Amino acid sequence: MQWQYERRLVFAATPTWMGWFCERCCWHIKLGSAPTKADHSIKTQEEFDTHDCEKYAREHWKDTD
Repeated sequence: MQWQYERRLVFAATPTWMGWFCERCCWHIKLGSAPTKADHSIKTQEEFDTHDCEKYAREHWKDTD
């Protein structure tokens, strides 16, 4: 497993998906409606701060080798 990006909380919005994700491992919180300032709440930040990139990657990434 090789990381391409930093561990950073990023907001993304496409026509089919909107939410916060970790740029390093793609851990995410999906939003169901138009975002508001409150959507980047203390809870979102705490969940991001406590998630484990290596564990998330092991559980969700497919091995392409």
